Amino acid sequence: MEVVDGAMQAVDGALDNAKNAMDNAIHRIKKEVKLQKQKSDSMCRLKTAHNWQEEKERVEDPDAPSYFWRAHTVTVLLVMICLLVYTALFETPVEDSTYNGKKGFVAALFFWVTLGMTIMPDGPFLRPHPALWRFTFALGIFYELLLIYILFQTPGDARKLLKYIDADLGEPIPEKNYAGNCKLYDGDNEDPWHNIKDKVDIFIVAHLAGYWCKTLIFRDWWLSTVISIMFEFLEYTLE
Repeated sequence: MEVVDGAMQAVDGALDNAKNAMDNAIHRIKKEVKLQKQKSDSMCRLKTAHNWQEEKERVEDPDAPSYFWRAHTVTVLLVMICLLVYTALFETPVEDSTYNGKKGFVAALFFWVTLGMTIMPDGPFLRPHPALWRFTFALGIFYELLLIYILFQTPGDARKLLKYIDADLGEPIPEKNYAGNCKLYDGDNEDPWHNIKDKVDIFIVAHLAGYWCKTLIFRDWWLSTVISIMFEFLEYTLE
């Protein structure tokens, strides 16, 4: 009997020791996680130009926000229902499949983006208004869904689909020599600025705008430059 009691006491002591060791290990893990989080937060505050998290958490007057900072879900819902009722009951039908297809596409895009601006969660940016960034996010989702749909089409069908958006698509574009004459000012020509006027077209503007947007996203000129150059190689391989 004494042997059994001694064994039970030994087992209880071992269980208590194991429990204490487990509690100490959990405590050390929690302490280390907290320490690493503090280090991460301090590094984020050092490496970013603005603390977006504190900006999001700071509300000047949460009890009485201004009109433009309040949600208007019911108002937007009523307006959208009124537009649908007007289109269904009062608008004169048009017997043009191309026109109806474009109109339906624009209407679906409008309703999705409006819904996204109303109910989607806010991102890290608040200025000039969170609705602008919700609009951008909703538009990006619509664009991604359109690309996924085009992915499952043949090249010919995809080009036909895009011609509904822009009838000029699919037409051959005259070749333009961008690197033949790199003079900014050509004194031998009647118009010395003809190179700039001729070369700076929509593609140059699009590349500059894309590079600017990448710098806003990545905040690193080296990474933005590498991505831009690799995109040019990708574009060249798909010709």
